[in-house]
Amino acid sequence: MTQTREVKQAVPSDVSVQRVAKVYATSLLKAAGAGAPAEGLVQELEDLAAALRQAPQLEAFFASPVVPSEVKTEGIKKGLAARASPLLANFLQVLNQHGRFDILGQIVREVRVLLDAQARRARVYVTSAAPLEPDQLDRLKQQVRDVIHMEPHLVVSVDPDLLGGFIFRAADWKYDGSTRTQLKLIRDQIIARSSHEIQSGRDRFSTGP
Repeated sequence: MTQTREVKQAVPSDVSVQRVAKVYATSLLKAAGAGAPAEGLVQELEDLAAALRQAPQLEAFFASPVVPSEVKTEGIKKGLAARASPLLANFLQVLNQHGRFDILGQIVREVRVLLDAQARRARVYVTSAAPLEPDQLDRLKQQVRDVIHMEPHLVVSVDPDLLGGFIFRAADWKYDGSTRTQLKLIRDQIIARSSHEIQSGRDRFSTGP
C-alpha cells in the first residue's frame, strides 16, 4: 500500500505511444522472467523513473532528440547504469539506441499494468477526506478485495474538500461515496424538485377553464 498526497492520472495522451510502450514493457518482463525477479526489476525501474523526475534537467537530457545518442550512451554508463542492474542498464541503452527514452514514463506504467495483471493484482486509487489509520486501510483493502475479486494495491491520497467518505478508482471502475458528492446529489434533487413544483404551479395558472 502506498499513501501519497497526490495521485496523478496515468493515461497516455497518444494511443500509438501507449502501444509502443507496451511492446517495450512486454519485452522487458519477458527478459526478467516471472515471480520475484520481475517484481524486483519493475520496482527498480519505477525507482529510477522517480529519481529522474526529481532531476528535471537530467530527465530532459536523456529525453531530448537534440542530444546525440553517443553522448547519452556515456551518460547512461556513468550515471544511470551505476545504480541499475545489468538487465535494466541494457534496457536503458536499447531505449537510447531507438530514440525512445522520451517514453520511459509510459513504459513504466505499462510494465506495472502487465505485472499486476499477471499477479491478478489491481491498483486501486483511494481518495479520502483525512489520512487513514492502518486498521482502516486493512478493512478497506478487504472490502475492495471482496468487490473486485483481485488482490488490491491501494494508492491512497488525501483531499479535505471531500468532507468525508471515499472515492475509489480502479481501471474503468469508479465509485464516489464522498460526503461532497452526496451533498451535491441532495442539492441537485432539491433544485430539481423545486423546479418541477414551480413549473407545475405555472402550468396550473396558465391553464384556462
